[in-house]
Amino acid sequence: MLHASRTLASRLSLLAALLGATVTCGNGTDSSEAPTISIQARINGGTWRPGTGPGSPLPYATLYEGNGVLSVGGLSGAPPRMEELNLSLHEVTGPGTFLLADTATKTSATYILIEGHLSDPDYRWTWYRTSDSVGGSVVLTTFEPGSHRLRGTFRFDALSPQGVLVHVTDGSFDGRYNTSPLAGLRAAAPAP
Repeated sequence: MLHASRTLASRLSLLAALLGATVTCGNGTDSSEAPTISIQARINGGTWRPGTGPGSPLPYATLYEGNGVLSVGGLSGAPPRMEELNLSLHEVTGPGTFLLADTATKTSATYILIEGHLSDPDYRWTWYRTSDSVGGSVVLTTFEPGSHRLRGTFRFDALSPQGVLVHVTDGSFDGRYNTSPLAGLRAAAPAP
C-alpha cells in the first residue's frame, strides 16, 4: 500500500508539473482581478473545454518574463480519459501570428491524451506534438502587459510517435495571465 501511495503521489506531482504549475509573482492587482482565462477548442471534432467538470483544474496562462515564453493551456475530463493541451509561444512582445513548430523560435503546441486511472500501473499517456511536417498557428489579437489581458485563436495538427494525427480546430482563449520572473521551458527541437 505504501508503494502504491508513493507511485500515485509521484504521478500526481508529474501531472501538476505538466499542467503548468508555476511560481508566479504578484502583478499589483487585488484578488478581484486574479488571473483567469477561458480556453476552448475542437479536438478531432469533439468539444474540449478545460476546468468545467467537478474537480477539474482551471485553465492556465503564464508569461515567463525571463525569456518571453507565453504558456496557455489546460486539462479536460476525468479518469479514465483526460486531455491536456498546451500552446507555447516564444518571444512574445505583443499581438501577432505565431506559427506552431517554427524551428527558429521553438513555438509549438502539445496535446496529451491520458487514458486510465492514475492509480493503475498501466495507465497511458500519448503525446501529440507539432513538428516541421505538421503544425498550425496562434493569432494573438490582444496582449496587454499593463492589465495582463490576452485573447487569441488557434488551430493545429499534431502527430503522436506512433504516427497518429490529431486535429485541433476552432481554438480560442480570452482572459488574464499570470507572470513569472523565471524563464519558461523552451520546446525541444522537433525530431528529424
